[in-house]
Amino acid sequence: MSQRGSATIAALGVVILCAALAASFYGLYYSATVPLVKSVKRLESRGEALKAVDAIIEALETSGEDGVDSRADLESLPAFEGIDYTVEDISSRLNLNFLPAEVFESPAMSVLAGGSAGFATLRGLREQIGASADFEADFGSIVDVAAIGRWFSPYSYANVNTDDPEAVARFYGVITGDANGEASIKAKIENLRKTKKIFDRAGFTLGFGMPAGASPLIGVEPQINPNHAERTVMEAILGTPAYKVDDPTAVCDALGFAADDETLDAKKIKSVLGADPDLRLTAWFGPRTWFWRVALDVGGARYIAVLRRTGPVTGGDVLVLAGFYEEGSSQDE
Repeated sequence: MSQRGSATIAALGVVILCAALAASFYGLYYSATVPLVKSVKRLESRGEALKAVDAIIEALETSGEDGVDSRADLESLPAFEGIDYTVEDISSRLNLNFLPAEVFESPAMSVLAGGSAGFATLRGLREQIGASADFEADFGSIVDVAAIGRWFSPYSYANVNTDDPEAVARFYGVITGDANGEASIKAKIENLRKTKKIFDRAGFTLGFGMPAGASPLIGVEPQINPNHAERTVMEAILGTPAYKVDDPTAVCDALGFAADDETLDAKKIKSVLGADPDLRLTAWFGPRTWFWRVALDVGGARYIAVLRRTGPVTGGDVLVLAGFYEEGSSQDE
């Protein structure tokens, strides 16, 4: 082979070697850099989402200063460049942790739940589970899964005026560690039922003497805000025979029409509900939303924020960020 041919082969070998080294270097660079870039972008998206949540909280706080969370409040929420989001009331639903027998066994409820399980079955599951945060896993055997996702929610405070006495008393023991106090709490709630009385905030504070750790988790705040509640949920309550509503459909229609046309405050809600022989009916409905769910699409990721109103008994009555996580991630802050 000539000297020139040898030089050409040697040069070609160098080129091939350089190409291999370049490919190897690019592979290393790509494997190290791309995840880093993605991580940075993810952090940026997360920061943008949290900043938007802060602005949403501020807007809801401002619009809710009148004590009412109305449909108009959601329509006036701010817009953010590059962010699509939705806000929904997740407390104006039925809480299987506390739902009383008369509602769970009402004709409207059996249709809503998609099953025919009796209250004894629900009580048995509660005793096994304690306080459930995952209704689909814990109550999916007695309530239709599709219904759980739409009409039921663990996001609400226990209400001594409306909820099951035994469930509220057990919850009291869980959050306070005062197992001996459960019987007393249950007896007080049962006495309210027998005497057909309900407590307002002042009466509750004096009558129950709850420790600071129990407020606002247990109180007297109405759970269902007709400004946002789904009709099906309201019909399940209004159709409960024990509440003696002559025409549940008409009352539900009236609440819906009023919420469309105007802001429903506490006075207007009671006016629409009309006579309340059992008293508990008006204790179910109020103008406040206690928990909101905000879903934000930012930079290809979806983030979920849960907002909680602390409640007037605590002296604050402000919205706080109760949870924030990326959908599909197990991390929850």
